Amino acid sequence: MALELNTIFELLLMAFVVSASFYVGYTFDNVYAGTQQWLQDLDIGLEINQQQLEIEKQDIINNCNNTLGVNQFSHCLVDNIKPFYKYNITDDSIQLSFQELKEYGGDCKDWSELYHELAKLSGYDSVLRDYNGIVNIKPGHQWATIYNETEYCKIDLLRVNCFKVTI
Repeated sequence: MALELNTIFELLLMAFVVSASFYVGYTFDNVYAGTQQWLQDLDIGLEINQQQLEIEKQDIINNCNNTLGVNQFSHCLVDNIKPFYKYNITDDSIQLSFQELKEYGGDCKDWSELYHELAKLSGYDSVLRDYNGIVNIKPGHQWATIYNETEYCKIDLLRVNCFKVTI
């Protein structure tokens, strides 16, 4: 049944694109080739997303453990999280599993806790920082900070800001 629905979808999509293309003057061959490429890209994208959902915490740790220093480690974490990252406001009283976070996404609390945990498991010092917000005016926020004696990096969702420690 899925194959039949996929074929129906392709035919409807091509009919729409062909009718729209005649309006702007493209040939059927160009439209057909473009539509086929778009469908192929869509299939590849779905396959990649499924592969990314299969990644585990240990895979991320293994990918980032050969980095040099807090700066490279922090960027590596974000690079490994980015393919399955989804921002989704969640109930902060619920602790999401790694699988749930990958599938459904999370908010700043969920992602910062993951960065913090991965840093600790990799042997880095890490703390969670909070801004409590102002009730009914500005929401609270949370981020992870990974550090050592010479540098620290603030990881806020998919942003990394690193600084050298100066005395």
